Amino acid sequence: VLAAGLSVFIALTNALEERRYDLAVMRMLGVSRGRLLGLLVVEALLLSAAGALAGLALGHLFTELIGAALSSAQQGRVTGAVWMIEEFWLVGFALAVGVVAALVPAWRAYRSDVALVLAGG
Repeated sequence: VLAAGLSVFIALTNALEERRYDLAVMRMLGVSRGRLLGLLVVEALLLSAAGALAGLALGHLFTELIGAALSSAQQGRVTGAVWMIEEFWLVGFALAVGVVAALVPAWRAYRSDVALVLAGG
C-alpha cells in the first residue's frame, strides 16, 4: 500500500506539472484555491479507490482461478468467493494513503502564482 501511495504521489505530481497552465486558467476564471485543492484531493481519492477495488477484484479472481487449478489436482479447497472484513479496512487504508500522497501536489497547486504560470514562467 505504501508503494502504491508513492506511485499515486508521483502520478499526481507529474499530472500537476503537466496541467499547471490549465489549473492556472481555472484559478483565473474564478475557481477558488480551496476548490482547486479539493479537486486534486478528490482525484487522488478516485485513483486510490479504483486501484484498491481493482486490486481486490483481481486478487479474488486469481485466487478463484488458482483454486480451480488446485481442485483439479486433488489439492485443498481454495476459493476467491470469500470476502473478509479486513479487505474493506485495506480499501480505507488505501484511500487514506491516497489522500496523504495528494497533499503535497495539491498544496503546490494551492500556492502557485497564477500570473507567473500564465506568463510562462
